[in-house]
Amino acid sequence: AAASERPWRGSVKISKLPLRIEPGLVALLCAWFYFDPAGTFLPFVCAAALHEAGHLAMLLWLRQPVHSLCLGLQGAVLRTGPLRYRDELLAAAAGPAMNLALLLAFSRTLPRFALVNFCLLAYNLLPFDPLDGGRLLRRAPVGMRRISDALLARRAMASAGVPAAWAALLPERGNLTDL
Repeated sequence: AAASERPWRGSVKISKLPLRIEPGLVALLCAWFYFDPAGTFLPFVCAAALHEAGHLAMLLWLRQPVHSLCLGLQGAVLRTGPLRYRDELLAAAAGPAMNLALLLAFSRTLPRFALVNFCLLAYNLLPFDPLDGGRLLRRAPVGMRRISDALLARRAMASAGVPAAWAALLPERGNLTDL
């Protein structure tokens, strides 16, 4: 088999999707599980898995082939073939959309789970590559006709994204912080 078709060393296959979990992530998750006085480990693992399931479901709905999933300290990476602009935009938005839906659905019944989803949503929408916000920022202005308009739109979104992220991370009074 070609080098790109060979499975990674240490990977497993779930259904037809090769999955690689890097040892550093396993060590970090074990430490978090052991030293977790706030009880956020299980809500985080569930929210992160559902976030990635949102990306995966959108890619499958768009009929885009998914070659593998790698979970590591840098996050999760779904490896696909080349995507059209619209497909990458939709796939990048699907994970944060899943976190937003879970946040809204569980804010009253499971506030800790909702808070973790809020944190994942805010973090993933930061306008930096390879986060979802960076991918959205890279693809959203592509439909503009002039390159100068697209560059101006990217600069404006990046300039607005950083203060918005800081504001979102500031403590807020209300239901989500009453844990």
